[in-house]
Formats: sequence, C-alpha cells, structure tokens
Amino acid sequence: MLFATRLVVLLLTLAGIALPASQARAHGSFHDRVGAVSARIEREPANADPYLARSVLYREHGDYALALADLEAAARLDPGRREVDLLRGRIHLVRGRPEEAVPPLERLLEQSPDDPAANLVLARALAATGRHLEASERYSRAIDYAPVALPEPYLERARELLAAGDEQRDEALRGLDAGMQRLGPVVALAMLAIEIEVQRGRVDAALARLDGLAARSPRQETWLARRGEMLERAGRREEARAAYARVLDELDTLPAHRRQSPAMRQLESQARQRLDRLARAPE
Repeated sequence: MLFATRLVVLLLTLAGIALPASQARAHGSFHDRVGAVSARIEREPANADPYLARSVLYREHGDYALALADLEAAARLDPGRREVDLLRGRIHLVRGRPEEAVPPLERLLEQSPDDPAANLVLARALAATGRHLEASERYSRAIDYAPVALPEPYLERARELLAAGDEQRDEALRGLDAGMQRLGPVVALAMLAIEIEVQRGRVDAALARLDGLAARSPRQETWLARRGEMLERAGRREEARAAYARVLDELDTLPAHRRQSPAMRQLESQARQRLDRLARAPE
C-alpha cells in the first residue's frame, strides 16, 4: 500500500509532463521544470522523490542516460522504492530495448504481483521481444488488476494472441468480447473481432457484429460499404451489390455540402467502382 501511495503521489506531482506542447509551455519549458526539480535536489539531497521526478522529465525528453542515472541515485537513497524498477522498465521500453526492460519489471512483480502498471509495461516489453503468449498473460493480469478499465490492453492482448498462432484466435475473440462486455461496444475492439470472425470463415457472425455497430450509428453509408466488402470477399456477390447500391442511396440523402466532402466523394467513387467490377465479373 505504501508503494502504491508513493507512486500515486509521484504521478500526481508529474501531472502535465506529457501534455501537448501548447499546454506544456503553460507549465514552463522543459529546462525550467528540470531546473526547479534540480533546485529541490540541492535543498533535499537525501530525498529520493525529486530524483524520481527528474528521471521522468528526462525520459519524456529522450535523455535516457540521465533518466537512468537519476533512478540509480534514487535507489541508493531509498533501496526500498519499488517504483524505481517500474520507471527503469519504462525507460528501456521507450528507448527501444525491451529485453532490458524485462528483468527490473519481473523483479518488481515478484514483490507486487498485482501491480497493474508493472504488468502492463512488462506485457508490452514481452510483446516487443516476440514472447506473444507470455505477453498475453501479463495483459490479462494488467486487465484484472486495473482499477479503471481501458480498451488498449484488451486490444493489445488480442493482437498478441493472434501473433501467437491461429490456434489462439478463439481465445483472442473471447478476450475482445470480455472487453466489450465491460466497456461497451468500443469500435476498435469490435472491428478486430469482426476481422477474426472473417479469418475463421464465419462471415454471418462477422456481419452480425457489423450490423450491431451500424445500429448505433446515425449514418449507415460507411458501415454498408464495409458490409459490401465482406460479402464480396465471401463470394456473395448479389448481397454485395445490394450493399454498395445502398451506399449510393444513403449518400443521396446527404446535404450537398456533406456529400461533396473528400471522404464522402471517395466513398461514392469506391462504391461505384465496386458495383462496376461486380457487374463485369463472370458469373
């Protein structure tokens, strides 16, 4: 509990570090913020907290050697600070050395196996090293222990399962469904589930999922175009023609200024090209 409290305090202290540039300037330049934390280090040389704070600043700025040096200083001052290993793992992952991120994260998780942040960073490090099934297991732990559910871990876990081999497709699909049961019909999760259904040859199941998304949308033309593509790929040409024709009907209902937008003009062109291709295809 003390570790979690300290980490929350640290993260709150660092709020705003990764803001967009326009907002970050409002909180002072990078050098101003580093200077402020460095002044605190001079005032409190035995306190590990400002070293941790400056390490995060350096990491966000891409100064990885300095960031790691500050973590080493924090670890010497307070050897029990387990968030040091979490921050080490993040630095190694973002600097493109995921294999070096694994040991400190595993060391932390030996002491705190239910830490969601450490499990998530370790999952990403394992994924980057090609250890797909191990990564999926860590994603599952991060999901189970997270106080707030987010779609990204569900999506990343499914991708790792798919990368592990075709035999993991159904498990990936179950994980996506679990995510949507918890979070609602997140489009990114639903679209990957649809892709998996198509890969498995379950076109009707994929279409049912697509229709579920379309039913929640005020506009249908984009979903109808996707429907036509799926039907055409499945060799169901008459149904595909009907879907593409409905795309054009839906576009006809749009106000002129919306129909002439680049996205809608491209959609109309694609629908007409596909109808023409289907008309010329041999039966």
